[in-house]
Amino acid sequence: MIAGSAIYSKQTIIVSSDERLKENVARIDPDDCTEFISKLDVKTFNYIGDDKPCIGVIAQDLQGSKFEKIFATEQSGEEGYLGVKAADLVFPLIAVVQNLSAEIDYLKHRV
Repeated sequence: MIAGSAIYSKQTIIVSSDERLKENVARIDPDDCTEFISKLDVKTFNYIGDDKPCIGVIAQDLQGSKFEKIFATEQSGEEGYLGVKAADLVFPLIAVVQNLSAEIDYLKHRV
């Protein structure tokens, strides 16, 4: 169901992820993800004309980053507003958690 600018679903939204649909597959450097995530400037805000508080990033803040082409997108229309593929931010977060987990394991066994 679409209500205003929100999309609601009673079911999980499944994004195509089959390897047969992909090319140029390469492992990402978890250190790059850690650097990217640590530099994200997460802010609170509200949309113009709506007093509901939100939390997120500003698309312009992603410009110039290593991952700009992955996360910052231009929405169609005359205004040329920028958008962020927020759901895709989960994957660098996974890489960061894996990286930190490996570092913790290393430090635990070092003592």
